[in-house]
Amino acid sequence: MVKQAHKWFALSLVCTLMLAGRSQRPAEPDPPAQGASGTSASGGGTSTAAKKTLTVYSTVSDQPIQELYKQIGDNFTKENPDIAVNFQFPGSGYENNMKVKMAARDLPDVFDTHGWAQIRYGDYLLDLKDEPWAKNLTDTIKNVVTDKNGKVYALVLSEAKDGLMYNADMLSKYGIEPPKTFDDLIAAGEKIKKESGGKTIPFFFSGVDDGMIGQYFDYFATSLLISPKDNQADAPLKGTFDWNKWTPLPQKSAGSEKQGPHQRRRADRQIQRFAQSLRR
Repeated sequence: MVKQAHKWFALSLVCTLMLAGRSQRPAEPDPPAQGASGTSASGGGTSTAAKKTLTVYSTVSDQPIQELYKQIGDNFTKENPDIAVNFQFPGSGYENNMKVKMAARDLPDVFDTHGWAQIRYGDYLLDLKDEPWAKNLTDTIKNVVTDKNGKVYALVLSEAKDGLMYNADMLSKYGIEPPKTFDDLIAAGEKIKKESGGKTIPFFFSGVDDGMIGQYFDYFATSLLISPKDNQADAPLKGTFDWNKWTPLPQKSAGSEKQGPHQRRRADRQIQRFAQSLRR
């Protein structure tokens, strides 16, 4: 196994979390993943002199960034001619392909993920705690990629600090305190829409990108289920989560549709359909 090479190469890539796996494979490249948006060995083919092949799975879909990754792979192989690099870009099939590979215990040598390093992939990953960058992990991300024994599961290359932003001047104009509950938020939207004569639309959901719908549930699920002192943070991990506690989120989404404090395009009807499907 080429442990150090795995780690070095992981440091070269740019993604959210880069993981170094423990699998080992011969020099032949992996077959194309089902539904892949593109696959390639660095340099357009596996080096004939290579004795090992590193397989890299990535969620990157932009062609220019894929080409940049391949260039990094080329440079790595030039410095390590006995190690070839095979890239896989499965596109929308990424998560399903990874689940299949995990079940077969044949994960890629290097791959990226969005925060599931320890929970989903922990049993398959090298310990990176001795890497020089490990001591620089921020307090807000360290517990996500480090277990109670100090094992570091992934190199974190970007950390998102998400949250809801509001227009302070707009709230001041209409005499509204920053909302503290979902009901306060909807009431504020109604007040702004009414007192502006409908000229100001407080909320806008685009149905073109499913990610906006997912973002709604992401933001408000945290506030509803994780942030309170009496929270549900551990229940999903223990398999004890009561899904009835999730119901208010689609209910609120459907309710705000009826109240109408936000504007939606025709294509945005999928938000309502999605909310209704979750309520069933």
